[in-house]
Amino acid sequence: MNQNDPYQILGVSPQADDDEIKRAYHELARKYHPDRYSNSDFAELAKEKMQAINAAYEEIQRRRAAGASAGTGGGYKGGSDAGAYGAPNGGGAYYSRYSAEAQEKFLLIRSCLRSGNVTEAERLLYEVAEIDRGAEWYFLLGHIQLHKGAHMDAQHSFETAYRMEPNNNEYWQAKERANQQARQYGAGYNTTQRGGGCDCDMCSTLICADCCCECMGGDLIPCC
Repeated sequence: MNQNDPYQILGVSPQADDDEIKRAYHELARKYHPDRYSNSDFAELAKEKMQAINAAYEEIQRRRAAGASAGTGGGYKGGSDAGAYGAPNGGGAYYSRYSAEAQEKFLLIRSCLRSGNVTEAERLLYEVAEIDRGAEWYFLLGHIQLHKGAHMDAQHSFETAYRMEPNNNEYWQAKERANQQARQYGAGYNTTQRGGGCDCDMCSTLICADCCCECMGGDLIPCC
C-alpha cells in the first residue's frame, strides 16, 4: 500500500462518493481510536494510526474542495459555510462529513444549547445515528455535560472531538478551556457520578456557564 495515498489509507477508491468515504473514515476511527487502547501496549500505535487516518481524510476533503472550486466536481458537498453556529473555522467543510439529517440535528442542538434548553439538546444528540457520531457529536456532548456539571466527562468529550479532527480550531479551543479550568478548579470538577470534591453548586454552575459561554463566543467570567 502506498502510505502517501490518502484513498489507500482509508481503503476506498478515488472514485468513491462522499458517503462511502465518510463511512470508511468512521469505521477506521472507531477501530483505531486511541481510547480503545489506552491501557494496552498498542496505545502509541493506535495514536499514530488515528493520526494517519485523520490526515488522509483531511487531504481527501482538501482535494475535493479544490476540485469543486475549480468546477471539476470530485464529489465534495458543502461550501465554505454550511451555517454551523459558532464554527468560524470552515464549518461547511466539517459538516459535509455528516448526513443531511445529522447536520440539521447538530444545528438544532447548538441552538438549544445557546438558549439553555439542555434537555432538548441531549434528546436530539442521542437521536443522531451511530455512523454520524463523529467529532461534532462529541463536541456537543461535551457542552451538554458541562451544563449538567459533569466537568471531567466534558473534558474527555472535548479531547475526543479534537483527536478526531485536530485541525478544527473550535474543538481545540473547547479542549484547552476545559483543561485550563480543570487545572484551576480541579478540586470541584465532577463526573456524571458525583463523588468527592467541592460541592459548591454555585461555583460549579458559574464555571460551567463561563466555559460554555466562551466556547460559544462569549465570556461570562473575564478572569477565566
